[in-house]
Amino acid sequence: MTQEQLFSGLSAFPLTPFVDDTLDEQAYAGLIKHLRDARYVDAGGTEHRVASIGALGSTGSYTYLSPAEYRQAAEIAVANAGEVPVFLGVSALRTTHMLDRLRTAHEVGASAVLLSPLHYQPLRDHEVFDYYRTAAENSDLPIIIYDNPGTTNFNFSLELYTRLTALPQIKAVKIPGLRADTTGCGSAADADHLNTIREAVGSDTAIGISGDYHATAALRHGSKLFFSVFGGTLPTLALELVAAAADADPQASIAVEEKLQQLWDLYRKFGGSLRVMDAAAGALGLVQSSAAASSFPLPVQGLDAAARAEIAAVITHLLNN
Repeated sequence: MTQEQLFSGLSAFPLTPFVDDTLDEQAYAGLIKHLRDARYVDAGGTEHRVASIGALGSTGSYTYLSPAEYRQAAEIAVANAGEVPVFLGVSALRTTHMLDRLRTAHEVGASAVLLSPLHYQPLRDHEVFDYYRTAAENSDLPIIIYDNPGTTNFNFSLELYTRLTALPQIKAVKIPGLRADTTGCGSAADADHLNTIREAVGSDTAIGISGDYHATAALRHGSKLFFSVFGGTLPTLALELVAAAADADPQASIAVEEKLQQLWDLYRKFGGSLRVMDAAAGALGLVQSSAAASSFPLPVQGLDAAARAEIAAVITHLLNN
């Protein structure tokens, strides 16, 4: 598989389900198979499939896992993904712990790794650079810069992007959402923003968009890779969005965006995508999740029964329309 093939299409980020504060191996294997087997056929008869699985990312609760749980989850993800490449999150607070996870990623057969500047004490640019440089010097796996300021509270500068992507193992960058507007197909400002990042990272580095309700704008303006939270639970809907963004007619994207506004509204109402996806996965029977016991490692908890009922109704409607 070429680098261009590896870093294109839908990269779906599943939950890492827990039950009674213990990794639920059966449910996790089922989630990975759910992504592996997902299909969406567009109006022209073209079949779309999940291109990669982003296991143990932020949606996958990687920061909460012990070394043993991390290896267990990594092995399950790769073993059940079939021919779908698996990107493993390897971030950790300490560089030595990150290197342990990086070795695990090698040993279990990951296709690439996701690396974010995880921290408790604020990090400076040169510290983040050394963190990535150390990973690059200890890995022959492609490394994806995991730029997620909403979670890490670290903001990458264009200068830091340029320095990092000069490292030979850095092959892609996962950028945060482009804009607050969530309708239509993007603006000239979106295109300018993407072009600015391209200039910083160079033509050999893939750019992938994250932030589910920002994806259409970036995909319409040349981003080839979509790192998706809702794709990890609702892959057919995410594939529908990707297919519409590739359609020459912008009305295709507009129609899908209008449909998915119901999901984006849930994100806003309930403080983001994570707990909404837990409730959605519970409603679909993919994880053992309820108002009494969410699928998260404690102390993280899910939503109450009323919220879950509301989310379940929206998900049922979206999947049947």
